[in-house]
Amino acid sequence: MSLNSRNNVIRGDNRPTDYEYACLSKHVYTVEDTTLEVGTQFSTEFHQWTICFVSAPFYCGYFGAVYECEEAKQYVVVHRGTNNVLDVVEDYLGVLRNKCTRQKTEAFLVVDLIVQKIKISRNGYSLSFTGHSLGAFLAELSVYFSTVMLDYCNVHAVTFESPGSLQSMKSICWHPSQLISQKNETDETFDEKDDTDGKNSKISTSLQMISLSTSCHSLQSLSPADFSHVIKRLDIISYVCYPNIINICNEHVGTLYAINICMDGHKIGWPHRLFSSHSIQGIVEWFQKFTAGNQRCVRLYMADWPKKYTESQMFFKYVQFQDGMLSVENLLLDENHDTRLRWSKSLKKSRSLVVESSIKMEKWVNKQRKKFKLKLNGNFDPVHGSANALPLHHFSQPLQNFLNYFYQKRQHIFTLSHASQRDKLHTFLSETWKGFQMPPNVSDELLNFTLKQNKLHIMEIVCKETNVHDFRSKISCWLEMTGFTVEELLNENLINENMPRLQVTKHIQ
Repeated sequence: MSLNSRNNVIRGDNRPTDYEYACLSKHVYTVEDTTLEVGTQFSTEFHQWTICFVSAPFYCGYFGAVYECEEAKQYVVVHRGTNNVLDVVEDYLGVLRNKCTRQKTEAFLVVDLIVQKIKISRNGYSLSFTGHSLGAFLAELSVYFSTVMLDYCNVHAVTFESPGSLQSMKSICWHPSQLISQKNETDETFDEKDDTDGKNSKISTSLQMISLSTSCHSLQSLSPADFSHVIKRLDIISYVCYPNIINICNEHVGTLYAINICMDGHKIGWPHRLFSSHSIQGIVEWFQKFTAGNQRCVRLYMADWPKKYTESQMFFKYVQFQDGMLSVENLLLDENHDTRLRWSKSLKKSRSLVVESSIKMEKWVNKQRKKFKLKLNGNFDPVHGSANALPLHHFSQPLQNFLNYFYQKRQHIFTLSHASQRDKLHTFLSETWKGFQMPPNVSDELLNFTLKQNKLHIMEIVCKETNVHDFRSKISCWLEMTGFTVEELLNENLINENMPRLQVTKHIQ
């Protein structure tokens, strides 16, 4: 079946950068809650943000704020992490024991309120969530809550040092009525900025949960297979530092990145690991260096992550500590798979190399044993460290459809062409798109990007040179502005007219 982008409305994806989400997660930790009020301004290197909503002070300890960027048409719900004794109680009941707690309910009330506002008066705005530690946990649950329970799928989250939320998502899925019972006991009101007259108005939350109570009935019949399918499609990116007692609590959801933040001093005992590797300040500083191109800052896409204390200790058994950073990069990212074959050939060629080759072979075997133990016994398993690759489910569904169809048709056309003609075809398409006012770096990536499955069997888009997040933003904004379809960009008749030796047959429908 042919996919036409006109039947899939593509909107510009102007979501904040992951660095910007880290800055917002740090900002919500302001010492006094009263300093974060409606109308408070906050500037990052990229956008100007205004707080348009602040949760009322709850006795359960929950605190959250909604940041608005009018220029980019973005709402970001920022949940604050552990900041007081009540939050510690939530860490135990809500995170460790995965109970349906009051903080979860209050966070969901905020989510439902902003979803209803977007549906009613902010069409065209995008909604996302972020947070650090406990706030990261609530942000990930907010994506599940919006997507499944409110049937509002245009959401995503970027979180930092999350304790993992899979078990809590299962708990909410199997027992959604517990959220309703928690909600029925809540009669709080929220302050929100009224955009029509600039005044603050009281909005009761008692009317905001109608959609929740309606959809929860259907969730009770969600099968394990359906639940697993839903979880895999959630647009969540989670950053964790080194394994610590926070980020190994539960299983993680979404795309997991491990980063090597700088740890002051030379001690790596567990108290130092906990506070140094869990700090939001350290994460923000890492992003500053990473975006500046510091080669020592490494981001690994993880297939698995240690769970519980014994597995995390495996990481520190093989860790390398240098200049304030911990890393197992050299051990796990050595892709020289033909080492064993090469040494075997050396043994056959010369008997004089037997002793030397045997020693090197033994080192290689020992390295593989360590690698095996760390990946399988320690559950520390990186996929790759590329910044130019991203799972396709982090793109909107219309944009996914466009890129999939474009890639298939582009490969079909280039396969028909002779090797000597491909450069000419490349130049012809690039010049043609230039007339469509397509940015040069976008046209280059459209001609060179690839789609492939990683070892997790997840489809990834891999860009040749451009950062994949920048590519997503620029191609989506250009398509929203121009409305071009795949057939118009890869016009077979136009190609045949200008390149007569390349007769492109009709693409398989």
